[in-house]
Amino acid sequence: MTFITLTLSPSYVIFGDDTLYNNQYSYPAPYGNWYTRSRHQIIILSSELQNAGVQVGAKIYSLGFFVKSPNYIQLCPCTLKIKEVNYNEVGDYFDNNGLITAIGYNPCPSLPINGWTEHTFSSPWTWNGNNILIDFYYGATSDYNYTYNASTTYTTYSTNLVGYNYTDAGSVPTSTIKSTKRPNIRILVDLPSSNKENKENKKLSIKDKIMEIYLNDNWNLKVYNVLGNKVFEKKGKGYMKIYLNVPKGIYMYELNNERGKFIVKF
Repeated sequence: MTFITLTLSPSYVIFGDDTLYNNQYSYPAPYGNWYTRSRHQIIILSSELQNAGVQVGAKIYSLGFFVKSPNYIQLCPCTLKIKEVNYNEVGDYFDNNGLITAIGYNPCPSLPINGWTEHTFSSPWTWNGNNILIDFYYGATSDYNYTYNASTTYTTYSTNLVGYNYTDAGSVPTSTIKSTKRPNIRILVDLPSSNKENKENKKLSIKDKIMEIYLNDNWNLKVYNVLGNKVFEKKGKGYMKIYLNVPKGIYMYELNNERGKFIVKF
């Protein structure tokens, strides 16, 4: 009998894979300064974390958004708070109960062009198995001190996973504007790996339409059909679980410089 000892190591996990993005005037926009101050509450579902291989009790070390363009936004104070919730959609008003401050910047660090921000928590936060609510505030200290919204990529969902609002003067209203457009999120979180897998230097596993990538660094995955036509491509960093929406058949993959073949049976 072979015993496999599970260990945990920090890896990046990304939620949302679309490349759409808001413009300098539109919302949701975590880094929103077209109005002086903005606030967003964003839900990550427990099922998403589980599907990504995150185990209950895992520690989250950082969180960030993918910035397509800063759009000449001024750098303002920003705060990220976090907690667990048992609801699957945002409500009509911001949820202020039990939020834990993970980071606070004055001002927010510089935003990249076509890259991920990374807001490192002041101390690791432990996930206990429920949905996660992210509360992100971005705003200037004086009224009517506005520039533009930074463009961040988002993915559209079937439910309202985002609630936001904004103001040019005073405090952000307590009511939410609901949206199905959730900004793409990357977290650094403990993921299980095994001594056996580490020894075998496992990089990829494929089970029919499910592909799991175990690399820690940047990767580029391409999938081709038997005619040599590319049917799927995705870039990422760290562990990711991917569902391929392809018909049954024989396919070839290319992961960085490695190639292989697999079969989709249904």
